[in-house]
Amino acid sequence: DRILDAATVHPTVADAVADCHRVLATCPRPRHVVIPVHTARGAADELVRICRGDGHRVAILFGPERAGLEAEDLAHADTLVRYPLNPAHMSLNLAQAVMILAYEWWNAAEDQTPPRRLMTNETGVATKGELDNFMERLVRELDACGFLDNHPKRAGMVRNLRHWFNR
Repeated sequence: DRILDAATVHPTVADAVADCHRVLATCPRPRHVVIPVHTARGAADELVRICRGDGHRVAILFGPERAGLEAEDLAHADTLVRYPLNPAHMSLNLAQAVMILAYEWWNAAEDQTPPRRLMTNETGVATKGELDNFMERLVRELDACGFLDNHPKRAGMVRNLRHWFNR
């Protein structure tokens, strides 16, 4: 809500970006200008660098879904952001374009979430000693019920159970 409450309306792009040091603009189509072009991930890294740097203000221009930004609007940008899209359909929904860049920016700036973790809820991860005690009890019970009666395969079955519970 605070972002929407602080939003302002400007008559021109030039007026909207007048207080910014850097301007990035999304652009699905190739343009005939010499200008740095980033992917969403590259733009996110650039945004983090700018925002953590010397306090420079940065703006991101998103264009209408039908045709994107006009050439006059793009003239205010010093970096273009292009998403890898299907060449037969070079349009992206405005909300999706914002979401993709926002997600990449969030990942570049704040995401400390490991790519994989073990969720244990209220339980803890067993120590190797606890696992050994469990396995001894399990093997005793499996022997008692006859599950491990196939003696040629018994060692492999116990080993597979240990590997399974180690995971």
